[in-house]
Amino acid sequence: METVHSEQPPAGLLAGAWLAQKPRLGIHDQNATLHQAIAHSKPLTASGLPAPLYDSRIGPRCSAKERDAETGLDYFGARYFSGAQGRFTSADIPFAGQRPSDPQTWNLYAYASNNPLTRIDPSGRNWFNINSSWQWYDGSDVDNNGDPCKKGSRGCNHSDYSYLIQFQKTGKNQYGAATGTLTLYGKGYDDIKGQSTVFSGGPDSPAKSDPIPNGTYALQLLFSKVLSGQSIDPRTLGLIPNFGIQTIQPFEEQGAKFDFTWEWGDIRAALNHSDNGNKNFQGNYIHGKERPGDYTHGCICERSETILKLLLQQSQQKPSAGSMIPVVVK
Repeated sequence: METVHSEQPPAGLLAGAWLAQKPRLGIHDQNATLHQAIAHSKPLTASGLPAPLYDSRIGPRCSAKERDAETGLDYFGARYFSGAQGRFTSADIPFAGQRPSDPQTWNLYAYASNNPLTRIDPSGRNWFNINSSWQWYDGSDVDNNGDPCKKGSRGCNHSDYSYLIQFQKTGKNQYGAATGTLTLYGKGYDDIKGQSTVFSGGPDSPAKSDPIPNGTYALQLLFSKVLSGQSIDPRTLGLIPNFGIQTIQPFEEQGAKFDFTWEWGDIRAALNHSDNGNKNFQGNYIHGKERPGDYTHGCICERSETILKLLLQQSQQKPSAGSMIPVVVK
């Protein structure tokens, strides 16, 4: 995650006292002698952490994050941090702040770009749907004004989303299909990770389908492949539903050849919706296409598969269970 600058440490003899007040920054240099001496004067806990670093009575520690009493780890909203190791216990999300000019940003386990003296890492997943409007805020829990708040408290909004996808409808084509722009956003609307032109539906086409309805969908980062006849619905001879991200490859089954890339392209990603019982919200995907004719049966077609490829990379990173990206259609 992108890190932000914190206060500057004092110099000389005051450094020891400053470190003693901030014992969870993962600092290991000559200025940390006092801190290290205290840590090594106590026995280790069952989790392998020095007792002072584990003490659950102290409450919030590193960057005001809550300490987990059982593991001794600090909860950052999106993942846990180990002060004893000076690193997070799981990887950061790819493409979330990595810069070619700063090699430290490519260490997905590092805290504050390995510069904890002058920076903090607020972390969290930062897209919030507040009053029917999606906004980016720094942190995983904010109120309706975007100010930090305590998770679970009244008026506090919690976020589990690091990215936002938006299909902005701008017009129609000769088939009556809705046309527009599909955009993958990172840290705010100015941070565009990918963008492409797309279309959906086509009431004046052979499909005679309306465009995908406006609303907010959820794209699940769950990866699978189409490799065999087990992916085929025997009643329709089409692909069975999939609720994550799926790569589509030609295959042969009992002497018969199957190739669904003509209609689906190489990748499809399901758009799950809370109103899935309504036929208008069933079977919606973002997918590629090889067939000519810019119309679909209600899905969003991205012929270039620019964003689909980015999503595929994300799903193959083995994200945590239930990882979702909101998809706004408007």
